[in-house]
Amino acid sequence: MSLHKWCSNTAELAVNGESYPFSNPEETKTLDVVWKSKTDCFCFKVASEEFGVTKRLVLSTIARVFDPLGILGPVVSKAKIFLQKLWFLNLKWDDPLPAKEADEWLQFSSALQNVNDIEVDRCI
Repeated sequence: MSLHKWCSNTAELAVNGESYPFSNPEETKTLDVVWKSKTDCFCFKVASEEFGVTKRLVLSTIARVFDPLGILGPVVSKAKIFLQKLWFLNLKWDDPLPAKEADEWLQFSSALQNVNDIEVDRCI
């Protein structure tokens, strides 16, 4: 089996690995987790949509946060608890949220952008 691409933060591999398709980008993305090779840490990129506040938009935003390492578990849990609250209101998928819940979601959605600033050191 031959590997498709190599990426490393080791300078020795770049010099000695001439027979491999080696690249050294600033960021490498795998399974929606970004690895910054220069600082050797993981970070996340989360984008939120601001079309209108509906139950469909809430679920779409929650589903877009993919975290195979479980680092963002507390953030995703808070959003899932909010979605559960929406189910108790018996709203349809495209009905606008009541004012109180819409404000709560917009506040959470703006705070969700802070996830982009989180950097976790990669440990072996």
